[in-house]
Amino acid sequence: MEKLLVMKFGGTSLKDRECRDAAVNHIISAPATPVVVVSAMGRNGAPYATDSLRQLLISEGGEISDRDMDFIMCCGEMISAAVLAQAIKARGRRAKPLTGAQAGISTDGVYGSATVTGVDVAPIRKLLADGIIPVVTGFQGDFAGEFTTLGRGGSDTTAAVLGQALGADEVQIFTDVVGILTTDPVLYGEASFVPFATYQDLPGSFGNGRAGSKGHPSQSGRDLGECGNSYSHLEHFREGARDLCLRSGGSESPEKEKSGD
Repeated sequence: MEKLLVMKFGGTSLKDRECRDAAVNHIISAPATPVVVVSAMGRNGAPYATDSLRQLLISEGGEISDRDMDFIMCCGEMISAAVLAQAIKARGRRAKPLTGAQAGISTDGVYGSATVTGVDVAPIRKLLADGIIPVVTGFQGDFAGEFTTLGRGGSDTTAAVLGQALGADEVQIFTDVVGILTTDPVLYGEASFVPFATYQDLPGSFGNGRAGSKGHPSQSGRDLGECGNSYSHLEHFREGARDLCLRSGGSESPEKEKSGD
């Protein structure tokens, strides 16, 4: 059976044409069949970043329901998925953007902090059988036809649960901060780097769809340049026959960003 690879690209890995070109290079040269997961492009202040969309809604004033907040916060990943899928197609490969619902991801319906309750892999399997690269929106799932977001670290959660559901041989997370941290540096200022960890040591639980909600799985090692083509294998975790790899384009210190995904 052909090997399957889940590749998740964070917002700074997609923030401009140069970064997206680097991401596409990795996707089309992958040594296994790729399933791609994306975050919203850029960080807070960028027009399509999750927090920028959130602030846009807040700026209109009045009370905002949790349902409506999740609705707009899902838009950034949809823009990323559409743009990256088009970039892949421009390089001669077939690709299709999918929302969390279209990718078969179901949740418990808790707005802002939903737990993944199941994954119907049939839609993704059908695309793969047709030679189409799925580009899935991270950070979101479906509950009774409504968008629900998975909370902080939600795009990493999406990659992990898809990897598990699809029986992927490897999950790769491309990011640009410099280490696995003991806690979320946005919430707690005393975050420190973990020099070694097993898959089970990672903050949160991939099995219940809450991975990354308080921790920050990210790169360790040397500065590799933010968008360069020289991403390297930095951390490697195993769960049974499956791997989780963390890869990065790098920075010298953790960025204290407020992005939820």
